[in-house]
Amino acid sequence: MSLILPPPLVERREFANQRLDDLRRQVSTLGLLREQPEVCVFVTGSYGRGEASVHSDIDLFLLHPTQRPLDTWSREVIAQIQTCTERLALPPFSKAGDYLMPHVVKDILSCMGSPEDDHKNYFTARMLLLLEGQSLWNDNAFEKARAQILNAYFRDLPDHRNDFNPHFLLNDVVRFWKTLCLNYEERRNRPEDAAQTAKHRLKNVKLRYSRVLTCFATVAALATYPDRVERASQVIFDLSPTERLEHVSHQGLADAEPQVQALLDEYAVFLEMVGRPEGELLDYLADNDVWLEWRRRAAEFGNGMFYLLAALDTPRLQLLRHLLI
Repeated sequence: MSLILPPPLVERREFANQRLDDLRRQVSTLGLLREQPEVCVFVTGSYGRGEASVHSDIDLFLLHPTQRPLDTWSREVIAQIQTCTERLALPPFSKAGDYLMPHVVKDILSCMGSPEDDHKNYFTARMLLLLEGQSLWNDNAFEKARAQILNAYFRDLPDHRNDFNPHFLLNDVVRFWKTLCLNYEERRNRPEDAAQTAKHRLKNVKLRYSRVLTCFATVAALATYPDRVERASQVIFDLSPTERLEHVSHQGLADAEPQVQALLDEYAVFLEMVGRPEGELLDYLADNDVWLEWRRRAAEFGNGMFYLLAALDTPRLQLLRHLLI
């Protein structure tokens, strides 16, 4: 069979790419960014994943290779980027952009595995850059930062040229998934009313579709290159999560293509559902019968991702074994 991309997914990609190109043109006029030629700006979230709708906001990160720019400069450039988004009628930044203060690549690398890795959100920034980051400003700096981070994950490769597996990287991808699950559970500890229950249902279904796909399509794509993972990773991380699934289906694995098709088809149904205005969407998920049906579908989607990973596993790779232990 030949893979057929569902129309909703094609439409979302085209929309996200066009809006990002529009924003890139706006941001390219900002003189403040030219004052810091080593800074890069990248997007994550639905725009980074290439699946944004008209209701999607822009999630941004600022990154400097060696030192954090002055807070005054950072606040001014964030305000100017927000003005660019307003010109394009994009939704405002959440929390007024307070989370957008720059990260430093040197610190992200030196703190890998330390308490500061979580405490200072370096781990989240690192994972989002790799899993769903797209450059908005300064492509060269963005690609250099990504290469430095990937090189840190492949530090043991020189001593294992014939038997290297990217366990360090896979471990962090799975850790990111489990961290997202823990964050979701922590929010459920707070008292809630019917409106909050609907919001938690929405977070749950997004967790079980978009987060599952973002993390485990990456694992699947890496599993198709057990002997060339370092070189292949440069290709894999240029792709969006759904493109990584497509990539898996193009590797000539007969068992993978129908499973990839089923996952993409179901993901397109999910994208159509969450593409509604938020108020309408929350009212929709407040219906218990609707919610139970989406819980069932989400469980089947997770099963499908597991079956794909199982089909990709080999005695040489031992993928499932290393994802578990």
